[in-house]
Amino acid sequence: MTYSPSIFNSSSINGIVPNELDNETAEKIGRAFAQFTSANKVCVGRDMRATGLSLQDALIKGLTEQGVDVIDVGVVDNALFYFSVGKSEADAGVMVSAPQSSEEYNGFIMTRAQAVPVSQDTGLLDIRAMVEKGDFPVGNKIGVVKKADYSKECLDSTQQ
Repeated sequence: MTYSPSIFNSSSINGIVPNELDNETAEKIGRAFAQFTSANKVCVGRDMRATGLSLQDALIKGLTEQGVDVIDVGVVDNALFYFSVGKSEADAGVMVSAPQSSEEYNGFIMTRAQAVPVSQDTGLLDIRAMVEKGDFPVGNKIGVVKKADYSKECLDSTQQ
């Protein structure tokens, strides 16, 4: 496992893939996020970075192994991601993205319900501690992944 505590910053998680952030770490982040939020349903999206799909798959594996159902909204921009979190009535959301970093970076932007951000002050450090400890309870069930597309509804809402 490649892991660097420095990937946890003030408002998101991001690092150089795979030197600082790899799929094993992404899976642990999914498990920790599930445990931290106690979410039943999490909305997950990603930007178009080449490393996004494998990190998203690993994140979703961690979430579903903790019993969380996932709404996979695929490749989206940040605005559509935030809209999707609310529209899907998810308990939380994770966007696989490192928007202000160069291509070799990737990471995660995390929210609670209604796209309320998770930052250092509101839980990111707790999630980091869980990832570092790596002790995750076994979920009662395996979560289900469903794909959804809220792009038309988002566009319609901006034209009203």
